[in-house]
Amino acid sequence: MASCNKKNILDAQAIAEKDPFSTRNNIRVTAAYADGSGEGELTITPECLNPRGAVHGGCLATLANAVSGWVAGAVQHCNSATASYTLNFLRPAMGTSRKIRCRAAPVKLGRTLCVYHVVLLDDADTVVASGDFTYFMLSLIHI
Repeated sequence: MASCNKKNILDAQAIAEKDPFSTRNNIRVTAAYADGSGEGELTITPECLNPRGAVHGGCLATLANAVSGWVAGAVQHCNSATASYTLNFLRPAMGTSRKIRCRAAPVKLGRTLCVYHVVLLDDADTVVASGDFTYFMLSLIHI
């Protein structure tokens, strides 16, 4: 996803202030674009790793959910709640990476439901997971 020419419509600092869970778990939404796509990242710490030294699957799922959910809400100007998701773990995200990046792209931007496809990449730009998230669109918010 070539995002350097897209206008960022999201204030990442405003999200951090409204989402202490993601902040506490080292997840940062970095961009949301007018086309509905967005990006974010997980800074890997020792607490993110499972006993084998790979990033725990729950951390990857939380990253994908936080990024795609915030982007959906920012683009649609409302709160969102996760309705369902499927995340495929394609290879281990080893703790040797410093960050895992998430790219979220809309499949459907509807009034009541939004569907996003996510791709998670390590520092070497290797895809470690991908999946689809569906969100209920709720009340109007101000981001």
